[in-house]
Formats: sequence, C-alpha cells, structure tokens
Amino acid sequence: SPTTQGQLGPLFDLNVRDYVRLLVCTGCGFVFGIAAEKARVHVPSVIQQQMLFAQNSMLKAFLAAVTSSVAMFSILYLLPSTRGLFHQVRVEFGGCVSAKRVVAFATGGVILGMGMTVSGACPGMVVVQVGSGQEKGMVTLLGCFTGALVYGVVEPVLRRHITNKSRSHLLK
Repeated sequence: SPTTQGQLGPLFDLNVRDYVRLLVCTGCGFVFGIAAEKARVHVPSVIQQQMLFAQNSMLKAFLAAVTSSVAMFSILYLLPSTRGLFHQVRVEFGGCVSAKRVVAFATGGVILGMGMTVSGACPGMVVVQVGSGQEKGMVTLLGCFTGALVYGVVEPVLRRHITNKSRSHLLK
C-alpha cells in the first residue's frame, strides 16, 4: 500500500540531491580518515608533540587540508552556478564574528589546546583514533559526549543568569 510522506521517518523524506550530498560528505569523511591515518597524525604522541612544537607533521597535514579547501572554494567561486552560494556563506560567516565572540573563540581555543595536549587527541582525530584502535580514542570520545551533555545542561542556566544580570544592570 502507498505510504504518505513522513511515515517512514526523516531519512526517507530526503530528495535525490540530499542523498548525493550525503554520499559526497561520507566520501570526504572516508578520504579525511584515510589521509589522517596514513599521515599518522592521529597518534596521541604526535598530537602532543605538535602541541609542544616539537614535531610539525600535524601542522603540515592540516596546512595541506587548508590548501585543498582554498582550492575547492576558489573553484566554487569561479563556477557561475555556485558563486551566489559562495557569497552567501562568506557573508554569514563574517556576520558571526563580533568582539564578544572573539573572546569566546579565544577562550575556547585555549581550553581545546590544553585538552589536546593532555589527552593527545583532537576533535578531528578522535574518530580516526577510535577506528584505529587507539586506547585514548574511546576515552576522549566519551569525554566529548560528556562535555556536550554538561554544556547542554549548563548553558541554558548560564544564559538566563547572564541575561537577567545584564537586564538588571541596564535598569540601574
């Protein structure tokens, strides 16, 4: 019997273009994971040595990734069919940077750097570490989920507190 749209769940409500995007993103993830594993930048000691500026293999690998991203964005800019999307993304990215957010970004970067140095893992490498059987990978992944859970619980409370405090400051 024919089913109505939405009965099978969100995965079946996608159109062909969405499936192509999903396939491309999955392929890019596989390429990234294989490249990271082959470059050995997922090894905890390599990450820790990079954070201590004792070894630069991770820096070289990520600069290569940035270079390929710049090349791809340049191609997207040159193609008339994607030029409008390129400008839209550029404007939206620029709009999210403000003086207050720069402080938050810097604080987050410092916390992330300390965590990377201690754990020998980073957000981009943790899945590669888990997949390659690195012991610290699973612990770090659990830490990521725990951190996300704590943030999800604490953030609304902090936001209300900060918002109320700034409103009371304006009323004085």
